[in-house]
Amino acid sequence: MMDPCFLSGARLTTTFSALKSIGIAAGLTVCASATAADLVDPIFDNRFAEQIEPLFPLVDNRFELPDFPVTRQLAWAIDELAADETTTLVEIQERFSTGFNQPNLVNFFNNVLRENYPDARIVDVVGVSPTRATVVIDGDNPDIDFGFLNIWSLYSGDELVTFFQVSPFSGSVQFPADQDLTLDEAADQFVSLAASNSLLVARIGPGGDCQTVISRSADTPRGLGSIFKMWVLSALAERLEIEVYDARGRLVQSLTLDNVMNGFRQEVDLSEAAEGVYQLRITDGQRVALKRVVRH
Repeated sequence: MMDPCFLSGARLTTTFSALKSIGIAAGLTVCASATAADLVDPIFDNRFAEQIEPLFPLVDNRFELPDFPVTRQLAWAIDELAADETTTLVEIQERFSTGFNQPNLVNFFNNVLRENYPDARIVDVVGVSPTRATVVIDGDNPDIDFGFLNIWSLYSGDELVTFFQVSPFSGSVQFPADQDLTLDEAADQFVSLAASNSLLVARIGPGGDCQTVISRSADTPRGLGSIFKMWVLSALAERLEIEVYDARGRLVQSLTLDNVMNGFRQEVDLSEAAEGVYQLRITDGQRVALKRVVRH
C-alpha cells in the first residue's frame, strides 16, 4: 500500500513502508520469503529482477485483454465514454439484458459516467474471465477519483451484459479506518475478531528457519475452520518501478529504485511538466499502487 503522495512546489514526494508483504491466517503459520541474496536457487540470482511477462500487457498505453464476450462489451463501454460520444437507447438495447432499466442506463452513460470519466481508460486490471471483468478506470475529470468497474455478460448468443457497476475507488481495498494501522495494531485487530485467534507473522531465514516478526498466542494449537486473508501495509519487492503518466495516459517520467526492503523516500520532479492531472504508478512487478496528483 502507498502512503499519501503530495506536491511540494513541483516535487512529488512518496514514501513506502519498510514492512514486508505477509499473509495472515487464523491459526496458520504463513512465512514471507527472505531476501534474494539469502537464496541459492539460481532463479533468484538477479534479485527478483528477472523479466516476467504480464498477463495483460500494455500495448500503446492500452491493456491488451483476451478476446472474451465480456471484454468485447467492456471495450465498447470504455469507447462509449469518449467525451464526444452520445449513448442511445438502441445501443443499450443491443448490449444490455432486459433486466436493466434501459432508459436509466442511457441517462447513466450520458449524464453520470461520461461526465465523471470523460475519455476513460483502463489503468489497472483486477481480474478477467470469459464472462466477468473487474478493472480500474480513470478519466480526464480532475475532481473525480478512480472508478472501480465490474461487468458481467452472457457467454453465448448476443453476449448481453447482465451486470454493470461503476463505483468510486480511492486506490486501496482496505477500509479507511484500517489504512493507517501499524503492523502491531493490525495484529491486535486481527486477534480481536474472535475469541480464539492465534497469529504468527514470520520470515524464512537463510537457513530455512522461520524467524518471528510478530506473534499473538502463536504456540497455541488452533483448529482451522476457515482462513482469513488480510491486507497489510507492505513492500516485499527489492526493486520498484515508478512511472508518472499525464491525463492522456502518456508516460512523462519513469525511474527504478533498488534495495527498497527497508523503505524509501523519493522525490519526483515535475517542475518542467505542464499543469494538470497526473497519475503516479508504483509497481514491484506483481502489485500496483496508484495515486492521482494535480500539478498547479
